Amino acid sequence: MHKLIALILGFGALSAHSQITLDKQMLDFGDVTKGTPETLSFKVTNHYPNTVRLDIGSSNNQVKVSQKVVQLNAGKSVDIEITVDPVHNINYNSEVIVQTDSRSGAHRLDIRAEGRYPDAYYSSTYNLYDEDLKAELKSIISKNYVNLGYNGARDKMYGDIDNKGGKVECVYTGRTATFNSRSGANDNSFNCEHTWPQSLFNSNEPEKADIHHLFPTDVTANGKRGNYPFGVVTSPSWEVGGSKLGSNLFEPRDEHKGDVARALFYFGIRYSNYSSFLTNQESKLREWAYQFPPDATDSLRNEKIFGYQKNRNPFVDHPEFLQRISVISSTFNAAGSSILSYSALSVDLGDYPNSDTSVYQLILTNGGNPNDKNIVFSSAYVSRNEFELSMDSFTVIQGESQILRIRLKPDQTLGLVSDTLHLISTNPALTRHIPLSGTINSLSSVGTPMEQNPMEVWGQTLRVQSQLGSHLAIFSLTGHLIRLNEISSSFTELNLSEMNPGTYFAVLNSPAGERRVLKFQLRP
Repeated sequence: MHKLIALILGFGALSAHSQITLDKQMLDFGDVTKGTPETLSFKVTNHYPNTVRLDIGSSNNQVKVSQKVVQLNAGKSVDIEITVDPVHNINYNSEVIVQTDSRSGAHRLDIRAEGRYPDAYYSSTYNLYDEDLKAELKSIISKNYVNLGYNGARDKMYGDIDNKGGKVECVYTGRTATFNSRSGANDNSFNCEHTWPQSLFNSNEPEKADIHHLFPTDVTANGKRGNYPFGVVTSPSWEVGGSKLGSNLFEPRDEHKGDVARALFYFGIRYSNYSSFLTNQESKLREWAYQFPPDATDSLRNEKIFGYQKNRNPFVDHPEFLQRISVISSTFNAAGSSILSYSALSVDLGDYPNSDTSVYQLILTNGGNPNDKNIVFSSAYVSRNEFELSMDSFTVIQGESQILRIRLKPDQTLGLVSDTLHLISTNPALTRHIPLSGTINSLSSVGTPMEQNPMEVWGQTLRVQSQLGSHLAIFSLTGHLIRLNEISSSFTELNLSEMNPGTYFAVLNSPAGERRVLKFQLRP
């Protein structure tokens, strides 16, 4: 009985699983096509006698929540919509974390979905990353490739692919001229720019004739570019139309920066990093690719080239492939740069009577991609006996989360108790030290009255004098919650006639956290 009264007095001491509940443990979306998002929902219920704040977030940017912050009133539920809007054709195994400001801590919802591309051309790249993805893209863009030869490639480029209404534009300067043939290009001082300098691959074919890295240019601009790598020029020795030359670097105008990046990435995947030309440029080219994404003109050019060469530039069709390839210019060593997140970086287990225990859920999430490793914590420990952990070692699987439960135990000590949770990982960079705190009170301290006699029972009626915003809960002797009411006036009478005869506890909580308990009997 003594333990039961303590349980009733401290609402937060009820099991962490029973106070804030999720009606589902997992949402499985199945196949979801890029460009066609799908939505499912789950319900969160607050069994506390007070309002609880929910902070809801996802471990993946393509898994979106309808409400990020919710103030959930006592005894109420809220439906949260989860939308999966895939960018990649990958397996989405992520977590939605519901962090509360209650003593139960955080809760999790597992999210599963299979992102798919609407185009079958890249279907074999499903869930591939880094070297596996590079190898598959190379296979795709090499298969059925048609080499037009250098003359044929320039004929198609000048006559169709880069000819708009009879005019051809220099990609570096913006100068236009009217022609549609190789001889017309010569007459108008135009020629063909090899974005990857052909001297670096000995002018071999099919590289020399691959239109995905060929562009029409003004003769002078082409000469100025020469074999220089691309980069940012701060002190130009030559500058026309936004393009610049200086300090052995060539900077194309903004209109062409993204095209340059995607052309070189294509070339590096399709052929090789000849002369290590891409190595020192890759970082800046990635910036340009993100800053200047492909537009309708780039997509049309890609489509026209496909009509002739029967292959495509993957970074035009799906620029997000770049996010799944850590490095193009060399072989990636999948060392596992795991992404670890915590539902909280400090833990306060609150205020509890000395005859009870409290449980807080701390959730760790491994949000990395399949190349990342599982995160191993070889040791989890605290120093003080008042705190107890559910595990002393554990592993957080890639794409999943792990719940570590922290318990504040009854002890001779009274008052504020502080400690540090030490989480020691086999990867030293992921080791964490999290502050813990909680307050252990004597049983009598919890019963501080908000008034001398705020509750009384007359027959089948419970009379309550209270502050506005107080909450009243009635429990059976076995600890089951029978009734929960929000008190909206300073004097309230509650009809108890629908309750079965027996002994009950009424617990009144004020907005300030003060509590008063009344044991009463209902007779037949």
